[in-house]
Order: sequence, then structure tokens, then C-alpha cells
Amino acid sequence: MSVYDVYGFVVTVEGPADEIYSKDYGYFKTSKTPEKVDLFVKVNVTQRSLPTRPYGFHGGIHIPFDEKEDTIWYDQEILHTNRADLILYATEFLMWWPDKAWLHAGAVAKNGNAYIFTGEGGTGKTSAVLNLTKEGYDYLSDDWLIVGEGVAFPLPKRIHIFDYNLKDKEIAKQILGAKRFYYKPMVKLLEWGSRLSPHRHVRFVFDRLKERTMLSVELCKINPTAKVASPSPISKVFLLDRKNVNSIEIRRDITAKELARKMAYVYMYEWDGMYREYYRYVCHFGVKNRRIESKLRHNFKILFETFRKSELYRIVVPKEMDLTKIDLPSLLNI
Repeated sequence: MSVYDVYGFVVTVEGPADEIYSKDYGYFKTSKTPEKVDLFVKVNVTQRSLPTRPYGFHGGIHIPFDEKEDTIWYDQEILHTNRADLILYATEFLMWWPDKAWLHAGAVAKNGNAYIFTGEGGTGKTSAVLNLTKEGYDYLSDDWLIVGEGVAFPLPKRIHIFDYNLKDKEIAKQILGAKRFYYKPMVKLLEWGSRLSPHRHVRFVFDRLKERTMLSVELCKINPTAKVASPSPISKVFLLDRKNVNSIEIRRDITAKELARKMAYVYMYEWDGMYREYYRYVCHFGVKNRRIESKLRHNFKILFETFRKSELYRIVVPKEMDLTKIDLPSLLNI
């Protein structure tokens, strides 16, 4: 059994699923015996069918959505599919802190100050983080960040690298090596297929296949000299926005309330699959969980208290601009 203490939310994992957790949450693994465990992850040793089953795959999991439950049960068969990450996905959805919240953001730190790049998917959060870690900034996160009371907490999971990140030849060479010579044409082929397909169902297939070209790699593979930052007070928050503009525009036209509201809703739709599953359990099994149903209000409160202590900027970026190539420290005065 392995124990993971994620800023006070304690998870214990038994069985072969621990390999998945150790890859993304090894930073939080502890040898200490916990006084209290918030979530158990265990192998299903009964013959009963588990209710969350990826379409077309054998095996499934049971998610403890009811507030009286505390155990994720999983079939070992699911570990042999490309949906094994569903176990970790459910775990992250169930993580909860009274004074912290998830924020869809990348972040770095320097001289004890955290700089956050938040926004919707595809706006350049990972690119900004890769840019700045190359310039000597310490790493906090590239996709999801934990924040609370004006502090950004490091979440050093594997970095999600998308096709647009691999336009940087140096990154592509480090991650893919010789494979980059067929990876890029494959992605282009999928893009053309989606763009030219006359039927929406065919486009859907191409889009799903393109999603699977996303790579997950350790930070040290991209930048061997990069360091993980300690929890750091947040100095500046940059909301990234992609638009049809000719050059980067830096604006001070967003309030803490507006940004907290926007990012609380971004959390909701980024986790739409898990909310859908929760309400399916509500319908079929009568579960009830006040924490899950009040997450929007909870997250807004935490984010608002966090943002109102920081400098807020809206960064409007040209749609095709690669943020790994920009002198961000000078541009953003960080």
C-alpha cells in the first residue's frame, strides 16, 4: 500500500494501480502512517460489476460519489486499456480542501513569487511555462494548479505536451527524437481529415484520434535543470486569451470577481465528464454529495480571495503565436 498526502488530502492506493499514481503523484508519496485517510483505492475482489465502465472496454471502477463512501474500487482489467487514467481522474475530482481549490493554470516562481497563467484550453499555458522554466524560473504547474489564501502550491505531475508545443524544434527533438519525423505528418493528416470530412461523426472520430496524440512527459525530460518551486505567494495572474489580433495586448481590464467567476466555470466544464457520471449515480443509485454540488460556490470563494490579493492582467495573444518564442520576462515585467 502506498500513501499520498496532497496538501492534507490523503489517498492510499493498493494493487497494480499504484503504478499510475506514482507516475503523476510521486512527489506526494510519503512513508508516514496517516492519522486519517480521505480516500482509499482498492482492487475489486468481488464478482460484482462496477458501474463506471469505459465504452468498449473490459473492467471498470466504482467511484465513491456518496458522501458516506470513501473507496474507489477498480477491476484490474481496466489497467490494460488506454482508459486506466480514469482511476486517477476520479481521484482528482474527489480531492477537496476547505481552504484550497483547483485552478486551470500553469505557473512558475522566481525569487519567492508565483506567476500564474490561467485560461481555457489551448490558450498557451503550457507554452508559457516551458518558456519561463527554460529562462531559469522554477516550475509549479503546467495544466492544473492548487491555490488558496494567496498561495500557489506546486503540482509537479507529468507535463501534457500537445502538437502545437512540438512546433518548437528543440522540444520536439528532446521528447520525440527521431519519432518527430512521422509524428508531425500524422498530426497534420488528422487535422486535414477533421477539416475536410463532410460528416460530423467522421470529424468527431478524427478529433478524438488527434486528442490521443497528446504526450505526457516528465519535466526533467524537457528541461533537466528545471527545479520544482516551494509553495509561493502569488504576485501576478495572467488570463490568456487567443484572438484575431496582430500583436500581444496587455490589459488591466479584469477584476478579481470576474476572473474568479470565469475560472470557477472553466473548472465545471473541464470536469464535465465526471459531473455527468456523478448525476448518473444520483439517478440510478440515489447518492448525495454536498461538496460536489457546492463546488462552484466553494471554488469561486477561494479563487476570489486569491485573486484579490494579486495583480491581474488580461493577455490577448494572436491565434497562431507560439509563446515559447516570446521574451516573456521582459514583456510581462516578471
